[in-house]
Amino acid sequence: MNFVYKPVYISDWVNREIKHRRRTDYDTAEFQTLLNEFKSLIYYYADKKYGEFKEWFEKVNPKKFKVFPFLMEHISPKNRWKLVQDKLLQRSKKDPRLFDYALEACYIDHRFEGNWKIVRESYIENKAAVTQGWSSKKKIFWDDFVKVENRQQHFILGEMKKSLNFNDLIDFLMLKESHSFYNSVLLELFSNGTQEFYKDQQEKFIELMNQSDNVKQQILAGGFIRSNSVFKLQKISQVIYKNLGTYVRQPMKWSDVGEKEKIAFHGWVMSKELKNFFGNLNQNHERFKYWEKFSTKLEKVVVLSQDKTMLMYFYDVVIIEVLGVGAVYVYDKDFFNQKFGQRIAMHENDTQSNRYSYSRHVVRRSLLMEKEWVVTGGWLTHNQGWQANFDRFLSRRLGWEVNENEIIRKQKIFDNQ
Repeated sequence: MNFVYKPVYISDWVNREIKHRRRTDYDTAEFQTLLNEFKSLIYYYADKKYGEFKEWFEKVNPKKFKVFPFLMEHISPKNRWKLVQDKLLQRSKKDPRLFDYALEACYIDHRFEGNWKIVRESYIENKAAVTQGWSSKKKIFWDDFVKVENRQQHFILGEMKKSLNFNDLIDFLMLKESHSFYNSVLLELFSNGTQEFYKDQQEKFIELMNQSDNVKQQILAGGFIRSNSVFKLQKISQVIYKNLGTYVRQPMKWSDVGEKEKIAFHGWVMSKELKNFFGNLNQNHERFKYWEKFSTKLEKVVVLSQDKTMLMYFYDVVIIEVLGVGAVYVYDKDFFNQKFGQRIAMHENDTQSNRYSYSRHVVRRSLLMEKEWVVTGGWLTHNQGWQANFDRFLSRRLGWEVNENEIIRKQKIFDNQ
């Protein structure tokens, strides 16, 4: 007897011997034609009596039951829906393919009602066939997953926090990016992620952030900020800022985000604006370092670029700082807004618009420089030891905490409340 050696690729063998059962046809033209045919029949019998619907359905070839998981939402009233589900549950006990079709129906539109029960029944009754070729970890995962009644994505989050990485999780779930449930899973994971997860899935986060509505954007932003990633993953922070701004400037876009998260993100934005103003001139870095410790107290920053001047709005005062030579002016915020608010607002509108590279409503520093208008002691110069002089004024006159370590300590207490 002669033997002929014939090499076989392992992938070919797996496809032939293991994965053949998992080949479903729901993305083929033939399946879509069958689906549309039965959808039309369901609509036709919608006006018929229950008995007629039942008689028709019980004559359907069980091999065609595979389309019904995709039609459950179109079947009403409840007694007809229950009739179909019961038949599918009976069929699922001996047809492992219904696991795949029902699971796809759950995932594709994130509709688990009705079909998830079929997934569970088929998995339990046909476990050997359904799990053929699966790893032991995947089997353990599904043993627990099929027991979940609702909020499946919440269970998935728990599994990821325990041990699974994102790619294994998606593989175990057999999820595709085209599934609606895929985005729901992403939203759940990103709402409670770790810094490492945001770093690894940065592009997916940005894509989801840009395509989501405001409700989902707030969930995403809140989770990201809670992971303490704002300063370390600034590419994501910039995308959040582009979509939501800050809670001070656009409060409605942050209405569902926690107070701690709103303040933390706003502090990052203010720190960036301070750095942008001071950062280009090395000799003025000490001023950036000084004011940065108060960034979480800042409400907004307005720059008068022609005069290298910055207006820092706090909850109680407006402080006018300058690059190079020049004194600092501290005004009561209500007084400042009453006197200059309209002109500053027009300046802001111009400079924030892409239509103009400068403000048509020019506000010059000289207009704002008047010692008689400042709060008592609120005209300060950058002489030697100016930081200590500023600290004394802010502490004694305004009641601010000026010790940087104490500011950090109090912020940590607030964050942990």
